[in-house]
This record gives sequence, C-alpha cells and structure tokens, in this order.
Amino acid sequence: KETYSAVLQRRLETALPDEKIVVYNLGVSGMNSRQISKIAKKFVPKLKPERVIYGVCHNDITDWYRGFVSDSDWSMPSMISRPFAINTKVGQLMSDGYNRLLMQIGLRKDFIHDVLDNIPYSDRFSSDVREINRLSIDHTGKPVLVLVLDYSRGTDNPEHPSRRLSQIIEKQA
Repeated sequence: KETYSAVLQRRLETALPDEKIVVYNLGVSGMNSRQISKIAKKFVPKLKPERVIYGVCHNDITDWYRGFVSDSDWSMPSMISRPFAINTKVGQLMSDGYNRLLMQIGLRKDFIHDVLDNIPYSDRFSSDVREINRLSIDHTGKPVLVLVLDYSRGTDNPEHPSRRLSQIIEKQA
C-alpha cells in the first residue's frame, strides 16, 4: 500500500474520479536501466498503457554486476557470507556491522559515493532512457514521464551526495 506506484494510483484516482486508473509496477529490485528497458520492450506493447512512467532509482544508473559497494580486498568471500547474511539474523547483523566498519575507516564506500565516483555509467543510462522514450512515443503517442526517486530524505542541501546523484540522473534523463 505504500509503494510509490500504489500511492500514485490512489492520487490519480482521487484527481480523476471518472477515469479507470490502473498503475502497473514492472520494477524489479536491483535492476538497472538496461534491464528496465528490456522489461519495457516486452510489456508496453502487451499492456497498451495510456502513459509510461519510469520511476528511476539511484541504482538504475549503475551496472548491475558491481553490487552496492565498491570492489575491495576487504570483503568476505560471498560463497561464505551471502547465505549466512541472507538467511540468518546474526549473519545480517554481522554483515551490516562489517560494512559500516569498513565505511567508517575508509576501506569501503557507501552506495551513493560508489555511484558518484563511477558516473560514466550515465551515458548508458541516457541511451536506455531514450530507448524507453521512443517505445513510449511509439505505443502511447506521449513521451515517457521520468520520476526520479530522491533518497536525500528531506535535506535542501544541493551538495548532499544523494541530492547530487538525483540531479545528475535528472539531467541525464
């Protein structure tokens, strides 16, 4: 009930009470714009929407295989850590604490800084948004509406790393 697509549907239904509104959320956690473009190519022709909205998350600009932190020699082998961290509360606590420690001492970057330091991905992102836009125009006659989901949590500071990343994504889109 609290996903942005559910909230959007409720708001549209309130604003347009005489229209039948259906918002499809085709997003998949962790996917990047290339993968999202492939989903759009598959489902837009089948669903025949009146409008295509692309809700861009910060990780959409990255390459999916990099993960959420920069590559580092300070990582536990994923064969050991991943099942333990995913399937147990103790493993999750240890993994989160280990990651926070590495970030505090400067051996690992947080997600936002990792993306900002590797922003050349933005060229691929722009190309993918152009492809989604072409698909939207071909099937709806309207350009894609890009909604950048900004995670800066209420800060008005334009230099906040998350805000800077949102601004880069908006410009690239």
